[in-house]
Amino acid sequence: MPAGEPATKPDPGKEQRKSHRALLLVQIEIGNTGDFSIGRGENISEGGLLVFTHNTFAPKTETITRFNLPSTPHECHIECPGVVVHVQPGAHMGVEFLQLKDEHRKAIAAFVQATLAGDK
Repeated sequence: MPAGEPATKPDPGKEQRKSHRALLLVQIEIGNTGDFSIGRGENISEGGLLVFTHNTFAPKTETITRFNLPSTPHECHIECPGVVVHVQPGAHMGVEFLQLKDEHRKAIAAFVQATLAGDK
């Protein structure tokens, strides 16, 4: 970049996500040491998910997330460590997956792809 030119900044209106998301309306169990919450999944990607729940956790809280991913030919049970990356207190929280097993990442990717293909 030539001297004196300003650095480009990301467009705040532009999607910044690394992975596509798909609608996921399933029960989610999410918790940390001694505190669990039951919520409803809203959407999912290979990177994480959005959970609607009244019992939200603070940002940067490490969690264990459990849910069943509806998929073909059979349902896939996923249990994965994660971290809360954003919160609307008392409403919902975004959880980033940490150490997601490769088989689960592939199942989520296939679910997202199939769901998005069905929306067209």
